[in-house]
Amino acid sequence: MLKGKSLDAVQAMEKTLELLELLANCKERLSICEIADKLCLNRREVLFMLVTLETRELVRWDDVARVYRPGQTALEFAKSFRRPAPSLPAKGAGRTRSALPGKHTPRPDRRLATGAMA
Repeated sequence: MLKGKSLDAVQAMEKTLELLELLANCKERLSICEIADKLCLNRREVLFMLVTLETRELVRWDDVARVYRPGQTALEFAKSFRRPAPSLPAKGAGRTRSALPGKHTPRPDRRLATGAMA
């Protein structure tokens, strides 16, 4: 079970994803107060989240419409998910994707082995 800082990190990620979804799907202009109300956060938290997302180019401020919009990095993410996945070599036919230089080999999730995710 998640505890303490791990739970806080998961909740922060959830709120960040909710903020990105709200900005991507909202057709109306929302103030920071309105965003905070919709996400059940305070204005300061929303502002910090927006500034962080803006520095990573996940959102950008549109001066004309006076709203935050998805940024260049978010658009690149979306494009990369639309591309077909590279085909993997047949089983036993040389190196696997996880064995490529510089690629991270994911570790099995310990929570699955212990039944903590049930």
